[in-house]
Amino acid sequence: MLTWPDGELYAGQHVAGGNGGMKHGYGVYIFVNGDVYEGQFSNEHFTGYGVRWDAQGRVRFQGQWVGGEPQR
Repeated sequence: MLTWPDGELYAGQHVAGGNGGMKHGYGVYIFVNGDVYEGQFSNEHFTGYGVRWDAQGRVRFQGQWVGGEPQR
């Protein structure tokens, strides 16, 4: 698990690099505001299939991501 001082955390696959590891592969990222992203990462970015929920559990986006951006 990777954690940050502001309270954000990541549980999933990662590779060496960055400050303790880089998100790469499948994982779950929890933002400081309570939003959650579950899906694929590539070199720190949401890439491939993933779902982002807001802190109340509502789906904000479900589908393909490229370079950290949802593909609408």
